[in-house]
Amino acid sequence: AARGVVIVLANSGGGWRRAGVSPGVLVTMEPQWGLRLEIRRGVLVVNQNFGWTDVLDITHRFRLDAPSGRFILIGRDEFQYHRPQGMYDTVRKSENYLTGVRLITTGHLQSDSTYRDTVARQRIPRSRTTFEDVREMDDP
Repeated sequence: AARGVVIVLANSGGGWRRAGVSPGVLVTMEPQWGLRLEIRRGVLVVNQNFGWTDVLDITHRFRLDAPSGRFILIGRDEFQYHRPQGMYDTVRKSENYLTGVRLITTGHLQSDSTYRDTVARQRIPRSRTTFEDVREMDDP
């Protein structure tokens, strides 16, 4: 089934205008346990969570670029874990395309069932990917 996200903004004089359409931001894998769209401090946050035992939680953050009138991807977070948690290591990746930094946090399961985190910091290219150009999964 085709899926996509459409951003619609209110015009100052009334009415609406389409500000973006992304057929590729959503993951099409099943089961999709959660999809949350929200705006926090002027940033559109698209969060999705899917999987049975091995779970992937992905969050994209977009900010409106006033000069171009387009939404630009400013960050992407990915959290991989095993359901139920507490059985295996966890991995979190956080990419900031404005600063060009990726943080990879690995939660190492300890014998007392707690996690000890190690964090790796990497440089990544700064980018200006638009909302329309995000492709979370390759087309078949």
